[in-house]
Amino acid sequence: MIASVKEQKEQPKSQQIEALSLAWWLQFEASNPTCIYFCGPFESQQEADASIDLYLENFKQEHEQIVNVSSRFCQPRQSMITECELTFADLANSSLPFFRCLIKH
Repeated sequence: MIASVKEQKEQPKSQQIEALSLAWWLQFEASNPTCIYFCGPFESQQEADASIDLYLENFKQEHEQIVNVSSRFCQPRQSMITECELTFADLANSSLPFFRCLIKH
């Protein structure tokens, strides 16, 4: 079962860090609030891609405005990266629509 975004945010920090392994992840870039969410891990890109609609529905229920979704083989440093926590590496791996959201602020 897929944990909701809210449930993932509420996990103890130690569980969040332990779960952030090198694997396939879904990267959701949001404009409201401006942040990047990583959901996963998944065993394959196909498994990650098959889960996109479930996560999008979850974000919609939580009134998140997602501007881009991508599946990536990576090891996220945290499950949610807020606007003030973004690094140059985060920006280099983000989409143009997300970057435009940042510029508008």
